[in-house]
Amino acid sequence: MSLYYTHLLIPLSPECRPEPTTIAAFAQELINKGNIGTPFTISFSRVAKREPFFREIRNVATGETIKMRLPSRKEEDQPQTLANALQIIECASSEREYDIAIASQGTQLVPPCAVGYVENDLWKPMTSGYHMEVRCRVRDRVVRLSMIAGDEDLKGPPDFSKWRPTFVHPECEGIRIPNAGCGTFWIEFRYGKFLFPLLENGSVDLLDVSILRLARETFGEDFVQACNWG
Repeated sequence: MSLYYTHLLIPLSPECRPEPTTIAAFAQELINKGNIGTPFTISFSRVAKREPFFREIRNVATGETIKMRLPSRKEEDQPQTLANALQIIECASSEREYDIAIASQGTQLVPPCAVGYVENDLWKPMTSGYHMEVRCRVRDRVVRLSMIAGDEDLKGPPDFSKWRPTFVHPECEGIRIPNAGCGTFWIEFRYGKFLFPLLENGSVDLLDVSILRLARETFGEDFVQACNWG
């Protein structure tokens, strides 16, 4: 079974939903600043709602088996390849829910995270080119971003003012990260199979400071970091 690490950058305000022009500017700056490897492709995908369905999984906190509600949204058809970041504006302007993806194969001048792999029980930094995908996801309303940690999560939407959502890192299952469990817009950094960054003093605040600064300046929001592994 292949496992993939995804690093999340989530606005503190769940209602943050930037315009396509702002997302296009962010994407172009990631390219300009060397956060994307080469070669790379930019794509646009419409997102459609579907009937919810469930999968039985093991609760990492209690060891019990629970029914996990899987995402109620999926990409429609094949992604549309874009010639440049400016085309994001044209494609997304009339859409309420969509994904923008920048997929690259290579090394970055300024890597978003220092990733590596485990060999003989030791983590080793990745020094050659690898696959990375940056996704900007936009939804029409606030959606859940964290895993379901217990049966209570299946009974209805959580109280976001008190909720401490659960995320998973290869070194630590069941990380509780406040203010990270929901959003209308968020950014993902997804890496090739079995690649992941190490925690720093138990924290998932791992993104390069230049990316954090760019996100704050572009979107006018503060962000929280989270992660998933699976």
